[in-house]
Amino acid sequence: MSKKGISRRDFLKAGGGDAIMFSNEASLPYLTQVEPVVSARKGWVSAFAQAARRG
Repeated sequence: MSKKGISRRDFLKAGGGDAIMFSNEASLPYLTQVEPVVSARKGWVSAFAQAARRG
């Protein structure tokens, strides 16, 4: 919750945001194989986002 009483999620939704993109442009070259930790973290983020939407 921010100082003005609006959550970051509500702030993003009010501005038309409906997604969060994770990127690390400094980690070049990009991986050509996806490691298990990448899939695990993506699943965690998806589950967390779903739970947040439900309140």
